[in-house]
Amino acid sequence: MKAYIAQRLLASIFVVFMVATAVFFIMRVLPGDPAAVMLSTEATPETLATLRRQLGLDLPIHVQYWDWLIAVTLLDFGESIILNEDVLSLMLQRLPVTIPLAILAMTVATLIAIPPGVASALRRNTKSDIAISLGAFGGLSIPDFWLSILLILVFSLYLDLLPPGGYVSIFDDPGEGLKRLILPSVALGASYAAALTRMVRSGMLEVLGQDYIRTARSKGLTERVVIWRHAFKNALIPVVTVMGIQIGVLLGGTVVIEEIFSLPGLGSLLLNGVHRRDFPVVQACVLIIAVMFSVANLVTDIVYIYLNPRIHYV
Repeated sequence: MKAYIAQRLLASIFVVFMVATAVFFIMRVLPGDPAAVMLSTEATPETLATLRRQLGLDLPIHVQYWDWLIAVTLLDFGESIILNEDVLSLMLQRLPVTIPLAILAMTVATLIAIPPGVASALRRNTKSDIAISLGAFGGLSIPDFWLSILLILVFSLYLDLLPPGGYVSIFDDPGEGLKRLILPSVALGASYAAALTRMVRSGMLEVLGQDYIRTARSKGLTERVVIWRHAFKNALIPVVTVMGIQIGVLLGGTVVIEEIFSLPGLGSLLLNGVHRRDFPVVQACVLIIAVMFSVANLVTDIVYIYLNPRIHYV
């Protein structure tokens, strides 16, 4: 197990390196000039050349890449070209928004998905199974932005129960901060719950047909013990795989939801960086997202061992 984790860590480092390298060169191949963005279209060629020299954009691309790579190994992501602020500080300001939102959204998705998924598998081909399946397909079909607007209309404008948007740090005011994260978390979690429901149902159907389930029932174990202690635990293995991918996506930032609910998260920082051709911001954000994806996948593999001790890595 330790050897496998070490291999995965090395593989993750390589993947993060390749992703960061690809983004570095892609940002410089795409049309657009950060200096022109900063100075607007009325800037003279001399002014543009001076600013490019100050930003280091006049250097050969391989020299820029080498300088950036050395700085990143020292956790120096540079300064934002547009905002003139330290990029690491900008990301640290945004992560306390994105991480709680991702955790709450994944919690909502899990709570919504597991009971219907299990019930659908236990009542296969019945009316309740068909209703749950239709609900899951409906959840997959509903766009996040439409559901977000609907939630704001119902719970903010009509019922006046929750704020429609804005951000308050949960560290400064936990109650108000959580209230402002409820609607975006539900909007995000609903779509992920639909996919998880289908995965739970499929996993449970596969496990319920195994011989050890019939053996457990023949020993006189109660149906509750058979379902939750024997079947459900093994059915979670494919579900955990999907959850690992989903939590990686959520930690990477959800641009649409953050824009609708006015949340200053990592996704909005990345989007603004792309629009403004802010190379240091985009490179750092993508690097952090790649790291979080790799960590999520590694944690998923470790959870496999807990769910099924018979799994061995070589």
